[in-house]
Amino acid sequence: MKKNRIKWLVFVACVLFAFPAFSQPMFFYAGGGGGGGGDMQSAIYDPAGGAQQVAFEAFTVNTTAPINGGPFDLSLPSATIGFDASGVVAATYTVPTIDVDIYGRITSAVNGSGVLVPAGTTNGQVLYWGGASWLLSSKIFWDDTTGQLQIRYDPLNFFNIYSDASGDAVIDNTLTIGSGEAGVDYELKFDGNTNDGNIIWDDSANLMDFPTMIQVWPIQLSSTYISNDGDSEGLQIDNSGNVYCSDTLFVSDAVEAANAVFTTTAGNQLELEYDATNKRSILIDAAGNATITQTGDTTTTNGLSNLILNQSLADLAFVDIPANAVGYGHISLGDTAPFEWAHFVFNTNTVTLVTNSINVAAIDSIGNLCIFYNGTNVRIRNRLGATYTIRGNVFYSP
Repeated sequence: MKKNRIKWLVFVACVLFAFPAFSQPMFFYAGGGGGGGGDMQSAIYDPAGGAQQVAFEAFTVNTTAPINGGPFDLSLPSATIGFDASGVVAATYTVPTIDVDIYGRITSAVNGSGVLVPAGTTNGQVLYWGGASWLLSSKIFWDDTTGQLQIRYDPLNFFNIYSDASGDAVIDNTLTIGSGEAGVDYELKFDGNTNDGNIIWDDSANLMDFPTMIQVWPIQLSSTYISNDGDSEGLQIDNSGNVYCSDTLFVSDAVEAANAVFTTTAGNQLELEYDATNKRSILIDAAGNATITQTGDTTTTNGLSNLILNQSLADLAFVDIPANAVGYGHISLGDTAPFEWAHFVFNTNTVTLVTNSINVAAIDSIGNLCIFYNGTNVRIRNRLGATYTIRGNVFYSP
C-alpha cells in the first residue's frame, strides 16, 4: 500500500511541476495494492501553497443504446462496454438492399436479385437495365480505344458508328431505313437554316420525293448515273455538269398526268412528245443544221403563232385560222408550176389580198384558191377541183 501511494505522489508531483498554472481539481487514479480496488482521487493545486487537499470521490459512467455495459464506477478495477447486436446476420451479400440507422449502423440487409456485372462479360459488351436487373447486351459493343460503337445482328453481320478526325459521323456498312412494312412513309431530314433539305419516301406513290433541288457532285468518278436497272444507261451527269439522257425523259408535275417527253434517238435527234400523236422532233446534222418535224401545225413564240402548212389538201378541204385572230400569210397551192399563190392580211372578220396569182379569191368560189371569212374564222380552202399540196406560213395572234 505504501508503494502505491508513493507512486501516486510522485505522479502528482510531476503533473504539478509540468502544469503550475492549474488551480482546478485534477483527477487521478491511485491503484490499490494487494489486488484491491482503487478510488478516483481529487488533488487541488494552489500556486502559492503547492498541492493541498487530497480527497476520494466515486465517478460513475453511464451508457446508452446501442452502447452497452453501463453504468459502472471508475473505482472498479475493470469494466466492459460494447455494441448491441444489430440483428443483421454476418455474411457476404450480393447487390444488397440495406437500412442504416442514425448511428451509421447497418440494421438490415437483403440480397438483391441480380449482379452489377454479370459473369461471362466480353470485352466492350454494353450493360442495359432489364427492368429488374442489369443485363449484358449481345448486340451492342463499345470500343473505347477506337471510339466505335458496334451494333450487331450476329458476330459476322454488324456495322460500326464512329466520328472521324474531322468530326464527321461514319457508318461503315449498308444503312436500311424501314422494315418492309407497307404504307409507311419515311423522311430523312437535313436540318439547315429553313429545314428544307428533306428526302421523303412516299410508299403509297412508290416514289422518292426530293422537295428541294438536289445537286450531284461527283468527285472521283468520271460520271454519275441515275438508272432504274443498275446499268450505266439512263440519266448521266459528267464532271463538267453536262447531262446526258440515253432513254426517255418524262417531264410532268404528276406521274399520272399527261407528260412532256424528251426522247433521244439515233442521228442526233431529239424528240419532244406531249403524247404519241402530238410530238415534235429536232434533228441536228453534221453541219449543225436543224430539221424540225412536228405532228401539229402551229408554233407560238411570245404570243405570235406560226401556222406551218406543208400537206396535201383535197378538193373542197380547208384549213381554218382560229377565231378572232389578226395576222398575215404567204401560201401556195399546187404540185407543179405554175402554182396558185397569195400574200394576204386579215383581221377578225376581213381578208385583204395584197398580191396573188389569177385563180385566188377572197370569197368561197369554184375554181380558185379561196381565202375568206366564213362568219366565224378566216378559212383557206381548195376549190381547184383536185388534191394539191398547200405550202406556206400564216402568222397571227389572238
